[in-house]
Amino acid sequence: MATDHTVYDDVDRLNIALEHLVADARLTAAEADTVRAEFVAVRTTARRPPWTAVLPEVGGYVGAAFVLAAALVLAVPRWDDFSHASQIAILAIAALLSIGAALAVALSTPGGWSVHARAGLGARRRLVSVLLAVGIAGAVGAVAVFTGPDTAERAAATTAAVLAIAAYLFCRIPLLHLAVLASVAITSQAWLVSLVPTVLGDWTPEGTDVVSGPEVAIGISLVVIATAWAALAILGILDERQLGLVSAGALFFIGAENLATISYTAGPDALVNATGYVLLGLLAVAGLVGYVRTRYVGVLAVGVIALATVVPQAVIDYTNGALGAAGALLLVGLSIVGASLVGVRLRSTSRHHPPSAPVR
Repeated sequence: MATDHTVYDDVDRLNIALEHLVADARLTAAEADTVRAEFVAVRTTARRPPWTAVLPEVGGYVGAAFVLAAALVLAVPRWDDFSHASQIAILAIAALLSIGAALAVALSTPGGWSVHARAGLGARRRLVSVLLAVGIAGAVGAVAVFTGPDTAERAAATTAAVLAIAAYLFCRIPLLHLAVLASVAITSQAWLVSLVPTVLGDWTPEGTDVVSGPEVAIGISLVVIATAWAALAILGILDERQLGLVSAGALFFIGAENLATISYTAGPDALVNATGYVLLGLLAVAGLVGYVRTRYVGVLAVGVIALATVVPQAVIDYTNGALGAAGALLLVGLSIVGASLVGVRLRSTSRHHPPSAPVR
């Protein structure tokens, strides 16, 4: 579990320290600017990896890509000629080989394997994550072939979610972070599409046209998953806090937008549509306030996009298209410009007023 709750990066801490020194008259503004310039130059040089360190990793990826391409060229044209058992065996063996290779690379790490990021292990951790992702894909394919068409989608999605979670617990890295969130979201949709009609029957709320239980349930489930994911990021359970907040915001946006755009005959004041608009508004506020607290540009982008989306959609829907095409375009443009100005204003203000305390 991650324990570092600091939201300041090196540049933020340096700027805060220099501002305090200038305010206390222990440094002049010119001297502070000189320190900043030197720091940027050293920081840029220090972070530039030598090409000799990157080349072996790139070569490994290229070689693996050629091997995978050759396997696909040989197997795909003759796939239907293989028996059911042979298809399962091919995918399962590929999965086991990839996962085994990932474990071999990890266990051979000098100084021992580290679940969390550690200096000097970047290339090895990236290779392990790619091998695990390939292994997960092979395992999901084997499960889909084994279970058959009726339950393949649910079984494959559930397998992907379980393996992705296990892989992320073994190697905390952005690729597997996104794999977990995507697989959990897809799994929820696969099960809801199957279970909701069974539980509720052919449910259609009063005054609706094409709305159905699964569509509403999927939108709500995405919002719930996104909220839980953001909470995990804020609490530090996820190593990649900024990625967790941004990806959660994107998933929340998809779920809320799904609710807001469901077609109704009773008008946009229907409960589900209204709920979608409210959720988009809350996401916009959360993104803007979250940026003030964290200084994460991605969080600001989520808030600005939600704000630029919810205003024109709600106005156009609630006026039943009375604005016309030109009015709708004007409203959309004004919303985008307004949201952008809010984002620029917040970003400019944040440079001079750092957060008072780290987000925990």
